[in-house]
Parts: sequence; structure tokens; C-alpha cells
Amino acid sequence: AHAAAQGSNLGGRWQPLVQAHGHLQLVGWVGLFVMGMGYRLVPRFTGVRIRPAALVPLTFVLMASGLALRAWAQPFADETPLAAVFVASAALEAAGTLVFSGVVLRCLATGRREAFLYSPFFAAGAVWAAVASLLGLVFVVDAARDSATVLPALRTSALTFMALNGFVLMFIIAVSMRTFPIFFERRPAR
Repeated sequence: AHAAAQGSNLGGRWQPLVQAHGHLQLVGWVGLFVMGMGYRLVPRFTGVRIRPAALVPLTFVLMASGLALRAWAQPFADETPLAAVFVASAALEAAGTLVFSGVVLRCLATGRREAFLYSPFFAAGAVWAAVASLLGLVFVVDAARDSATVLPALRTSALTFMALNGFVLMFIIAVSMRTFPIFFERRPAR
């Protein structure tokens, strides 16, 4: 904000910094929150333990490493060595998301039958998270190949839509379906 008020575009790095910041907000803040709650609630709702338990911290390490590298590398991805770091960041995030999605889908597949009401929403969220992260990796590889520091607006919009409506919203609906009847002292809907 200070640079913009001064009429600076930060040496041409303004757009990639803004895009990296948005990515950190969506994937790093909202996404990690939903993953953390998912790791806490899905096993509890389904009655299935996460095995091996090391998958939870592994997911966090992969995601946090990918996000940190993204923040550092994206604004400078037009420089060859940092283009590779930009790709590595997306690969780490995709790996973390795939681990998370696999754990959620395994819990749903082997869990209690009563979880059937909200399981499709958790499953859809897990699948959309995986699709968005893999597509994000493809988009980052394309950008790095072109020495671009910014993903095109249409691609960014698609990723944002998938992350918010496919991943986050599906998990919100699933948790709501499971918890609202308890909060409002009502029987669950059939």
C-alpha cells in the first residue's frame, strides 16, 4: 500500500506480490484452517483414526514449505533459478493437498455408516482440493516455462473458484450438516 501511494510498482513486482499474497490468504490461511479442522473432525465423525498419524504433520510441513517458497519465488520467477523454486512450491502444495485428500477419503471409505449424510460433501471437498492443487501445479509450470511471474486472470479465477466453492464450501456444508442438528437440538435430516 505504501509503494502504491508513492506511485511505485516495486520494480515491476507489484502484480506478482499481490497474486502471491492472495494465494497465501486463500491457501495458507483459509486452506490450512479447513485442513486442520478436517483432520480434527473427519476422523471424529467417521470413527476412523488417521494412520499413520505422521501424515498430519507431514501435510503441514509440505503446505507451509510450499507457501513459504511461493511467497519468496513468485515475484522473482522471471529469473531462471527462482522459476524452479516457484514450480517446487506448487509441487509441495500439491503433495500436501494430496496427502490430506487421501486421508479424508480413506476415513470416509472405512468409517461409520451414519456418516453417509455428510460424507459426499467431505469427499467432494477433498477431490476438489486435489484437483485445484494439481491444476495449480500445471499452471505454475506453464508460467515458469514462460518466465512469467503472474498466472493469467482466467486461470487464477478458476483456481479461486475451485478452492472456495469446491473445497472450502463443501467442508463447511459437511460440518454444518453434522453439527447444526446438535446445536439446535433437532433430529438430523434424513
